[in-house]
Amino acid sequence: MEILVIQLLCLLANIPVLVLSIVSDAIPIQLLCLLALILAVVIPILLNYRVVRTHVFFLVLFGLSGIPDMLATVQYAYLNPQVEGNPLVKIFLSLPYLMVLGVFLWTVFWISVAEFAERKFGGNIPRIILFCLFLGHAWGFSTWLPYLEITSIQFILLATIITILILYALTKIYDKRKKNEQ
Repeated sequence: MEILVIQLLCLLANIPVLVLSIVSDAIPIQLLCLLALILAVVIPILLNYRVVRTHVFFLVLFGLSGIPDMLATVQYAYLNPQVEGNPLVKIFLSLPYLMVLGVFLWTVFWISVAEFAERKFGGNIPRIILFCLFLGHAWGFSTWLPYLEITSIQFILLATIITILILYALTKIYDKRKKNEQ
């Protein structure tokens, strides 16, 4: 009887995974990851991180390579982590929806590292950090290019542009609101 209960609990625990794999494709998880990324950038804006204001060009570069890399990774490696090369990302890809948390943590972490470098050292250190992230994600995205279909490329380009425009608009709205409060 006890073994039957354990088997039943294991089956029930896997139902959300089974339902997810049957009724949806990668697109819903990609959209959730985009929302996590937007939230991860909004938080530093609200916390008045200097790096968000002073190194916008390098943040946009980071976004121009990071967003497509994330979207392609989620599309091809979500719940299939053995195809991903980064061991840390493999962990986030292995469980349902853990990638959403991974995108949020990765983005907040690196923006915070750039902010720390801005406050502690200033100068070019934050730019170098953000530029290295741009290069790393550009290389990571390039590894997915042989597998991308034209509809995937169109979605990735459109999602990248829209996400960057949303973040830009949120920054401007926040700046205007902050200015009106003064």
